[in-house]
Amino acid sequence: MLDTGIDVPEVVNLVFAKPVFSKIKFWQMVGRGTRLRPVLYGLDSANPDHAKQNFYVFDFCGNIDFFSSQLDRSEGRRAVTLTEKFLQRQLDLVRVLDKRQQPYPDRDAGPDAIGTESEIRWSLADRLPHPVTGMNLDNFLVRPHRREAEVFSDFGSWHRVDDDADTAIRDHLFGLPSEFRPDDEETCEEAKRFDLMAFGLQLSALEGGKDFAKLRAKIQDIASNLLTKTNIPAVGEQAELLEAVAGEEWWNDVTLPMLEDMRRRMRKLARLTDPKVKRNVVYTDFVDEFGDISEAEIQGMP
Repeated sequence: MLDTGIDVPEVVNLVFAKPVFSKIKFWQMVGRGTRLRPVLYGLDSANPDHAKQNFYVFDFCGNIDFFSSQLDRSEGRRAVTLTEKFLQRQLDLVRVLDKRQQPYPDRDAGPDAIGTESEIRWSLADRLPHPVTGMNLDNFLVRPHRREAEVFSDFGSWHRVDDDADTAIRDHLFGLPSEFRPDDEETCEEAKRFDLMAFGLQLSALEGGKDFAKLRAKIQDIASNLLTKTNIPAVGEQAELLEAVAGEEWWNDVTLPMLEDMRRRMRKLARLTDPKVKRNVVYTDFVDEFGDISEAEIQGMP
């Protein structure tokens, strides 16, 4: 948008989200970052000028390479989105369940059936193709991965996910934009973070992972916190489950269907927990991505 006739001195980040092709227009756009702006970052007694000293160009479409520009470069690190983590964790579960028993398509009882491990496997497999089916094959980000998008739009490709399919899905599809939009209830950030924790708990239960006790304790904290809000009708309806999850007996010989039922019923309530409990969920998500960082490092986050 920022080419001829635009003068915005406050601009310090230029984002190229499409190919430009015109060298003149490219340098006009880059020129938006060169506009001077004194005291851009407020008054500073140590630096009275406190002016704009530089600007960044985020080029997602290879314009700098196309024009062989000699701009200083720095390799970026693509952050994994919450949705991408959500899909990856579900695929992790599918792979683990496939190793436990042969996935027979005649056991597919639909996305809402969770009475057995096999039904849970197929409920996950029923949902995973939706974001792929919603990919626009004409989108310039999707186009290079058209073959994978076409293959895994077909539900038959999810009947058994082998190592090659797993690699293709993770490397080529999960990070791509999709026009698929779940309902608002599914896209709530707090609910999806709870999902990540609950899926991690399920994986640990299946594989005997060392994180099971830690994740269990966090979910018990959430249940205990929600029990202080049973005056809210949605919470009151789940009071019996919350009391069981907050206690100890429910966890004796807990099964995957029990954990999945708990996830589906508690995820909708995650947004009602107190801020401190929500930070606990975010912290778990950060550790999952970045390793064992100190909780003190994220105390300032909202």
